[in-house]
Amino acid sequence: ELVKDVKKYKKSLFIVGDGAKLCYNILGNFEFGAELAPEPLRFQSAWGVCMAAADKAAQSVHELLPVYLRLSQAERERQERVFDRNNL
Repeated sequence: ELVKDVKKYKKSLFIVGDGAKLCYNILGNFEFGAELAPEPLRFQSAWGVCMAAADKAAQSVHELLPVYLRLSQAERERQERVFDRNNL
């Protein structure tokens, strides 16, 4: 799935984040021109997010939608309780 998404881009890609090395090793086999970002730039920061958003069109707070990579801790704990109750 990742390979399909990456094939859409015509420019070089910088791979960042917690899984950067893993993705770089996988994508390196497909000759995409992907580059592993330097260590100091590899992980996100609040400043980096602000800089990335600085040139974007202003949006109303009501138009912004979060993208969560995983459930919140409260949701995970609730699921665990429900699972435990159902398996008694």
